[in-house]
Amino acid sequence: GHLCPKTSDLVCMTIFADVILPMAAVLPRFMTKKTVVVCSGVLENRYDEVRAAIEAAGLQITGLQTMNDWCCFTAQKGE
Repeated sequence: GHLCPKTSDLVCMTIFADVILPMAAVLPRFMTKKTVVVCSGVLENRYDEVRAAIEAAGLQITGLQTMNDWCCFTAQKGE
């Protein structure tokens, strides 16, 4: 089956790192250069691991905010 039949301008992932990690590799398939990915619900102590998976998928972190022990970040396709 297909997760999404075409690309999207916005992808929101408000879920734990254990779900984001395996999905990171397939994200670029559904993205254009203008697509923004918003990930939140990531514990601060897991951010580096999630960031590495996002970057390994060819995405670039474009913003980061933290509150207490939680992170929210944005990403787009790299150059």
